[in-house]
Amino acid sequence: MMTILVMVLTCIGFTSCGSDDDDNNSVSIVGTWECEWNDNDESGYTVLIFNSNGTGILRDYYYEGKKERLDEEEYFDWIFDEDTMKLKLLFGDEVETWRVEMLTSRKLVIDGDVFTRK
Repeated sequence: MMTILVMVLTCIGFTSCGSDDDDNNSVSIVGTWECEWNDNDESGYTVLIFNSNGTGILRDYYYEGKKERLDEEEYFDWIFDEDTMKLKLLFGDEVETWRVEMLTSRKLVIDGDVFTRK
């Protein structure tokens, strides 16, 4: 009986100790991220796509009533430094550096803007 109890407790321990923690270094920025925004009379959302080959797409959508309209689409190359949490985007000759405040498997915060993984 004691052996069965030890086995059950061991199984429960392994099950409950599974890591759901996103603060480890295995979380990747690669993927599709979306951020909704409201700015005065306009609202919409931004989509950031980070491909694993270092390329990406930024798309801005505006809401016109119940419809959405693609306002801007830009292609870029990207470099993310996990040590400094700096994200460098290269739009042709233009370079922008963004500060990544948080990166989990479901949430990306860039300069105060909250993106969720899609």
